[in-house]
Amino acid sequence: MMNPTARDYAGSPPPRWVAYIAVDDAAKIAARVTDLGGTVLEHPSQVPGVGIICMFKDPVGAIIYVMEPEQPPAE
Repeated sequence: MMNPTARDYAGSPPPRWVAYIAVDDAAKIAARVTDLGGTVLEHPSQVPGVGIICMFKDPVGAIIYVMEPEQPPAE
């Protein structure tokens, strides 16, 4: 097994966590992000079989995804 060192990661982005938060309306959240000082990085988009996702950065730089889960078809 390799033992990575800081030199192995030179030029790589720093480690970070990315949170995914389930929401009822991804488009509504995206519209509100800029009002609250954030930046939309990826506008709401449909992911087949998953739902609608949107990525943004909060005012201090944290990256957050919101996801509006796809609803199963009514029976």
